Amino acid sequence: QKDLLMRNLILQINFDNVSQPSVNVPFGDFFGSVWKRRQFSTYYFGMSNDVFYSHFPMPFKSKAQISFLNDGEKPVALRIRTVIRPLSSWSNSLGYFHAGWRKSEPADVGKPHRVLQTEGSGKYIGCILSVTSLDKSWWVLEGDETIRIDNESFPGWHGTGLEDYFNGGRYYGSAIIRPFHGLPFKAPFRTIQYRIHQTDPVSFHSSITVQFERGPEDASRAWIESVSFYYLSSPAKADANLGNANYRQPPKDPLVPVTVMMELNDLERLGDFRGASDYISAFLEQMPDFPYAPVLRLRQLLYTELKQGFNALKPDYERIVKTTSHPLVKEQAENWLWYHAASTNAILAVYCNTRTRVFLDGKYIGESGDPQRMQFFKVYLAPGRHALAIQAKYREYPYWVQACLKTHKGDIYTSPRWKFAFSPHGKWADWDYNDSTWNIIGGLDQGKGPPGDPYLWLEPYAYIEMQSKARGIWLTKKWHDKKKTAVFRTSFEIP
Repeated sequence: QKDLLMRNLILQINFDNVSQPSVNVPFGDFFGSVWKRRQFSTYYFGMSNDVFYSHFPMPFKSKAQISFLNDGEKPVALRIRTVIRPLSSWSNSLGYFHAGWRKSEPADVGKPHRVLQTEGSGKYIGCILSVTSLDKSWWVLEGDETIRIDNESFPGWHGTGLEDYFNGGRYYGSAIIRPFHGLPFKAPFRTIQYRIHQTDPVSFHSSITVQFERGPEDASRAWIESVSFYYLSSPAKADANLGNANYRQPPKDPLVPVTVMMELNDLERLGDFRGASDYISAFLEQMPDFPYAPVLRLRQLLYTELKQGFNALKPDYERIVKTTSHPLVKEQAENWLWYHAASTNAILAVYCNTRTRVFLDGKYIGESGDPQRMQFFKVYLAPGRHALAIQAKYREYPYWVQACLKTHKGDIYTSPRWKFAFSPHGKWADWDYNDSTWNIIGGLDQGKGPPGDPYLWLEPYAYIEMQSKARGIWLTKKWHDKKKTAVFRTSFEIP
């Protein structure tokens, strides 16, 4: 129901007695919560502590009217706060704020998606764009953006690709939030992205048209939805095509059951643990027969533990161990109780799509290599220096290794700061081994997954922040000798 509310409520703002709203956008989309509530903060919009906010300046000469249209079947209670400051004088050069929502469909193949088309004098300052491709491909992100101002015969702004416009490139990495651009959501093959032209607004004097190509040659079958933000010298009707409540419902994607772990990890990367728990509730409401439903409910308990503490939830974990018939739930609930039984107990998670061997302080711990399953190991960590090492066999790109060691003194996880070497000599897994001559992995492209194409499904598990903190790492140097193994290593200290 919360997700429906995002699109059933319409935010409208009228200025200076103009009958048509200059802002006409679904409630959630206006604040960046496209499809569902998302807790993140940008410079101008977002949700913080469950409060939606917009900080766009909205000057007006004599009157502003904020309205909410409820297209849903049930009444909605809202608490609203506005900040109003008097202007010393009025000038149309200040501009009236405008925002509109538009949607195009897979059936619109051959036509670009229109973000904004309006007349008058003003500035285009950015947009929020959501894309859902039905082609099971990222090719839709190769669509160029064009901006045509003042009846140009050819667009003066012609970009190189959708993700490039949003400062992403290479089909993005993981979810990221920045003040003026970001990626609040990514899962195959869906993205939500935003950009605000803080330092480079696009000025126009008589007209502007902003469009995104629907993939190369407008050939991709995709749902594309957008919110445009712009200013005009006079208030005018927002460029919007809202339709009815059914028209505004989020697009249905058959891959949603497969990408559940990707979505949860992205929410964790944004620090939205309540949103992650709410997502599980909404997901299981739609898919009550999901075979891993008990695992996801156990994960919800761990999200609750972040606020209430382990002792408050301990009886629930003990009850689950005694009553569950789900072997994975029983194992992970037992492991979680064991983890909290002593400060020296730790859980090591390893996820690789190439055959690997894992070592802690020179001791062989186990193996990983299934791209559909993360492996978990119980380990003991006394205070002092330690070393975690992963030995991987060659495989063709894409490949990755990923690990997270959850300890009571902080988590140790894979990152570009780890070191690597090819088939090193000596006791390279020992804690006191000298790896000063090894290479640092580095590379800005580290951590785009995993999982990544062609792997989408990852078996759900209950432990939280095991993947959202860790980065998937691989070699930035050529793997010339395929018979050699690559060893990834880090050393750390437990106080």
